[in-house]
Amino acid sequence: WWKIPESKGDCYEIATMDDLFGFAAIVNGAPGAKKDSLACGKLVADVKYEKNDENGRLWWIPIQDFAGSFDGNGFTIGGLSWWPGYDGLNRVESAYVGLFGSVSGGSDENPVVIKNLRLQDCAFTAKWYAGTVIGGVKDSSRVTLDSILVDAIAWGNYRIGGIVGSVHYGAKVVLKNSGRTGEMGGDYDVGGFIGDIWDGAQVTITNSFVDGDVSANENGVGSMIGIVNEADVLISQSYAKGQVHGYSYMGGFVGGNYGHVRI
Repeated sequence: WWKIPESKGDCYEIATMDDLFGFAAIVNGAPGAKKDSLACGKLVADVKYEKNDENGRLWWIPIQDFAGSFDGNGFTIGGLSWWPGYDGLNRVESAYVGLFGSVSGGSDENPVVIKNLRLQDCAFTAKWYAGTVIGGVKDSSRVTLDSILVDAIAWGNYRIGGIVGSVHYGAKVVLKNSGRTGEMGGDYDVGGFIGDIWDGAQVTITNSFVDGDVSANENGVGSMIGIVNEADVLISQSYAKGQVHGYSYMGGFVGGNYGHVRI
């Protein structure tokens, strides 16, 4: 059974790795935990896995369909990982991987908010939709990411982002006062902030930076965004440093643009 973190007011206070797994269990509705996708979580201490073993990181269970709020409170989460495995014979396919595997919900007046968070020495790998903070923002969701600092790895095949793997149809995402350092990569649609942005989505990036190389083995790679598909993107007061490597559709800010991008 999971250790359920203590609730203070309307928020669960997260002080240990056990508390973090307990919060994930609540949102995911794991056995022994009452499901609450609208849960509020708040770090009250650094939460790091520092065991010196062969892997060096702790296997994480991504939080799925999150619709609540999470305040890092200036603290750091570190030492988590997720990567595709095998069922004994075949490779297990994977999608929606990150600290938050997916976000689903929010409104213009009350978006899903993840803020004041540092993510360090984590590694998330998937075939589809991998991001260090969010694997995928699902259709029509509303999300604000504020004051996020990431020095962690995202890697995979399709739609891989240094902070968000993919923003789906009609979603709105605001990323502000945030940054990502270090190298990352994948095969298709790879971005230092966001892997790809789908039709009808709206994304605003402001006062943020990328400092590190971004690589794609195939197509669609940008220091900030891999591919924009019939979406609206505004980038302001932001910069990118580092090299971009790929086969085609490469860009300093955006790799491939089939939408409306303003910088």
